[in-house]
Amino acid sequence: MKSFTPIILIALFAAVMFLPGLRRGGITHDGLNAALARADTEDKHVFLAFIGSDWCDWCIKFEREIYRSPVFQGYASSNLVTVMVDFPRGDRGAKTADQRKQDSRLADQFRVRGFPTFFLISAEGETLAKTGYHCGGPEAYIAHIDQLITGAK
Repeated sequence: MKSFTPIILIALFAAVMFLPGLRRGGITHDGLNAALARADTEDKHVFLAFIGSDWCDWCIKFEREIYRSPVFQGYASSNLVTVMVDFPRGDRGAKTADQRKQDSRLADQFRVRGFPTFFLISAEGETLAKTGYHCGGPEAYIAHIDQLITGAK
């Protein structure tokens, strides 16, 4: 049994290090660092959005129907700090090589496999929920977010 102890400890350490989510100090994304600090100060959650703004139909639909709506913007300003991590294929929002690298690392850290992918994160950096686009407009999406946050408590 003693010979298995180091193997078990190494496996546990590896599992914790590579789980999706955040740990203060392990974040290398400027926008997310700032959002976490602001969420902590304002007692809000972070809404981390991975989108393809100029090629992903569901991302475009989310942005037009939900994200840009005054209803969602009002809710977000009171309850969320939003970080949009965009992976455009065209020249929209041209990014520096460093920004693209940070975005890719963050997507890898969260194991993003499709677009759009959204995460709700506590101000402490704990991933509370992962979700995607849901139809029904801004009111339905707000109810969905509230349900995710309540379910994470």
